[in-house]
Amino acid sequence: MVELKLPKELAAAPFYTSQTTITLEEEAVAKADIFEIPFMAEILWYNDKLESIPWYHPLKYIPIIQKEWENDKKVLNSLYEARNRKVARPLMIKHIAALMNALWWMNRLKVPAVNSEFLKEAAHELPKAPVNAGERLAFLIQTPDHYHSFVQLNELFVENKKQFAVVKIKEQRK
Repeated sequence: MVELKLPKELAAAPFYTSQTTITLEEEAVAKADIFEIPFMAEILWYNDKLESIPWYHPLKYIPIIQKEWENDKKVLNSLYEARNRKVARPLMIKHIAALMNALWWMNRLKVPAVNSEFLKEAAHELPKAPVNAGERLAFLIQTPDHYHSFVQLNELFVENKKQFAVVKIKEQRK
């Protein structure tokens, strides 16, 4: 068993608490699904266990994030239609983290921290990010299970996908 230390930068609600520890089987560390656990790539990086650094390879990893969102968006839509916020919450938290990964990785950076006040400023410094990304992310973090958060998350994914298409074209021209 490997116990991964959660860096203080990532120990913020709704993703984690300061007491959270992540324990994986030894062989699971190398195969860890970096999209199932919020900020798993960053956690592995802080613990010197990350083999392939996704923010160095956004063309490989961001399409996976976008595909996961497209698959789970239908599930979330059904949950909100049934007014089942409680069941939607963990899936929303997973995808809020994934969106943050997509935004920072597209800029070839790891997610630096996840508290809402820090994000308001940090997102504005990203060269490629949706308009008012910091405020919008802060809203999502403060109310992850609200229907309006689902709508906002979807809009951010749409905007991110468009910006990523531009990044992809520029990368392929190099």
